[in-house]
Amino acid sequence: MSAAPTETARGVGGASGKAILVGEHFVVYGAPAIAIPVRGRGVTVRLRREPGPWAVPAAALAHMTAMVRHLGLDPDALTVALEATLPLGVGLGGSASVAAALVRATGVADPVEVQRMAHALEELAHGTPSGLDDTTVAYERPIWFRRGQPPEVLAPRALPMLLAVTPPGGSTKVAVAGVAAWRAHNAARFAAILARSEAIAHAAREGLVASDLAAVGAAMNEAHELLSEVGVSTPTLDRVVARARALGAHGAKLTGAGLGGAVLVCAPPALAPDLEAALRAEGAEEVFPV
Repeated sequence: MSAAPTETARGVGGASGKAILVGEHFVVYGAPAIAIPVRGRGVTVRLRREPGPWAVPAAALAHMTAMVRHLGLDPDALTVALEATLPLGVGLGGSASVAAALVRATGVADPVEVQRMAHALEELAHGTPSGLDDTTVAYERPIWFRRGQPPEVLAPRALPMLLAVTPPGGSTKVAVAGVAAWRAHNAARFAAILARSEAIAHAAREGLVASDLAAVGAAMNEAHELLSEVGVSTPTLDRVVARARALGAHGAKLTGAGLGGAVLVCAPPALAPDLEAALRAEGAEEVFPV
């Protein structure tokens, strides 16, 4: 991209993607989650306040138009371009990234205000988003997040992480509805899973603070098993996760809504070349560092 992910220039705004370390889906029910920015991959929105053709992918055009209107702008009086190096629709916070980039393109730079405005735009896409995605892309720092409480910015050392992107599956709404249905039929077990997810998040946080990658990886591994149990993993995701672990990764799990999409891998950098080839063989279309 010609604009850096965090750039806010005249009519230009950018945002990184995000990956969830632990806690997706369960954050909706009050458990904490940890998310990290996907640096080096993101979106840029270019906004010119004069009529002109829009350079926006067809799949995103209606939503971009709705977001522009929500901000009180006249779509017919603007020229808008959307550029992305972030894979979209695979659980990496694409809609939140576009929302934050659009807000920044209007001249807003303060992270608190970017998050507030991006969250309102996310409601257009997801109805009742938890706020985790828009908070992470607004601050572009690792975030400890519990719904209804102020987010906490974490400051761990650099994490050796990779993302393996598999084909997208069902939408976030479909995945969230599926978990809600699973919960309705397995109330007691879901309560136990929720408690366990809380403990996993605290263990992951302690591992981050201590730079204990084995502890972080163990938390990620258990988090994936819980997500698989409630029905949001897939055979392809499970194969990629298993292969990463077999090759020596500290941990691997699906990240995002699931039903397809991305796997987050915590692994020593020396393993990256072997992991890329092996994970592609298991169904990943792209493998890149976070």
